[in-house]
Amino acid sequence: FIAALMVIPIFWGNVSSGIKAVDVKSLEVAKVFGFGVYQKLKYIYIPSLSRFFTAALHTGAGLSFKSGVAAEALVRTKDSLGGMLFDAKADFESEKLFAVTAVIIILSAASEAVIARLCEKNEKKEKNNARTEEHLKEIR
Repeated sequence: FIAALMVIPIFWGNVSSGIKAVDVKSLEVAKVFGFGVYQKLKYIYIPSLSRFFTAALHTGAGLSFKSGVAAEALVRTKDSLGGMLFDAKADFESEKLFAVTAVIIILSAASEAVIARLCEKNEKKEKNNARTEEHLKEIR
């Protein structure tokens, strides 16, 4: 829950920026050709928002993990990274504190890397779809 509260404003801000960045000329063309809501979403809004959504995903992945660990530390849950971090700090166990911190950093970086990899695959797929659509237009 805490992680969601930390990440939602990031998504909200990025998606709002993406909506504001939609090309006005594209919307005018859609109006001229009588696009419905679904067509505007599919061909104008979603492609425009994908960059902003991807940026929010990159930022939110690491932040949500770290805020989840911070929430665990505040609540002092047992058998969790946050709980171990709090116990090590409270008991002045420097080795354990550094070890848990290193694990948190590694897991956070790994989660960000997984999200980045998934976004790269999605971008490649979108580029291939765009090329296919352009090729089909040329054939017609």
